[in-house]
Amino acid sequence: MARRDRLYMGVVTEITSRIHGREYRPGEKLPSEPDLAEEFNVSRSTVREALGNLEVQGLIARRHGIGSFVIGVDDGIGAGLERMESFTDTIRRAGHSAEDRVISIKPVHLGDEVAAALGDAPGAIGYEIKSLRFSDRIPVIFTVDTLRGEIVRGREGILELRRKHESLLSFLQQALGIKPCYSLMNLSAVNAPPDVAPNLQVAGGCPLVRLEGVVRDREGNIIYHSVTFFRSDKYRFLLVRRS
Repeated sequence: MARRDRLYMGVVTEITSRIHGREYRPGEKLPSEPDLAEEFNVSRSTVREALGNLEVQGLIARRHGIGSFVIGVDDGIGAGLERMESFTDTIRRAGHSAEDRVISIKPVHLGDEVAAALGDAPGAIGYEIKSLRFSDRIPVIFTVDTLRGEIVRGREGILELRRKHESLLSFLQQALGIKPCYSLMNLSAVNAPPDVAPNLQVAGGCPLVRLEGVVRDREGNIIYHSVTFFRSDKYRFLLVRRS
């Protein structure tokens, strides 16, 4: 991680901790940017970046010319979609403990929809990885990622290393030297499918948020297809719109 990223994430982590610890209470105005910059020994631009991150998480609201105010916290996770990061990191940034658990890794024959998304022929071999993310020991995210077969062809055994990484993003970068750079995803509300509900410990038909799409590298090459289900009672998405 670059030094600048470490600095601003350090500010984010500390202010998040203070909000969760009620040192900064809902409705309270945060110290000014110059005061925070002096306290954390960072630049004002670093403080502004940190405050922007906290706003995206839904922890604060910024009012131009007035200051930043604490919105508050609940038992859930608030997150934006603008940042390519692992869900475990997102959960931790929201102030919760996080765990990634791989359920299964296996080769599969691609169905029509996934094959079309990956740009492969139906029936081609892909590699399916099912995983769960936990927040404070509660399962909140269930994911089915399908890697294009050509990415690991001839070295399938390396896939087991995914179990040693906290995210697919980390595995791809560190084990395969592939860096995911951007994705195009569709967000929808669905009822929990029968094969998903037990993993998330919810009743069948329970409302979930579904995120589906493909992830690409810097050159635009498709790396994998992903379908992710989020418990809507524990995970909420935040959209920041600016003029």
